Amino acid sequence: MSPPALIQDSASNTFTYTPASGRSLVFVRVTNDVCGTFTDMAGYWAVISAPPCGTVEITQQPDDATIAAGETAQLTVTASPSCPLTYQWYVGDPSSGWMPLYGETFPTLRVSPSETEYYRVSVAAADGTVVASHTAAVKIK
Repeated sequence: MSPPALIQDSASNTFTYTPASGRSLVFVRVTNDVCGTFTDMAGYWAVISAPPCGTVEITQQPDDATIAAGETAQLTVTASPSCPLTYQWYVGDPSSGWMPLYGETFPTLRVSPSETEYYRVSVAAADGTVVASHTAAVKIK
């Protein structure tokens, strides 16, 4: 193994590295005048980019639901491709805005609203591509 090369880029907080062949290990060390030096996990090797996932597409939108007060509605989204995807559910509406639901980061959301509420979900791939679902209403009978 050859000795590590020092690459400095003080003009940006983004660094992209393409290995010459096959796979490569990268050691991360960040230094600035305000916070001092940070070395990634005290010397562990780090993967700093994700391979392209492909275009994220919602293949099944969450459906509206009507429930009685006190019941629970289940909203589900299905997306592709099959690479690791992350989910974030929101409550609100298009006219007044959306608030993220803390901890609701799975393809299925279970809710028991006391009045009609509107929900949507964003689906993201590791490479940064994001798509948002249609709005689903959970109505109370």
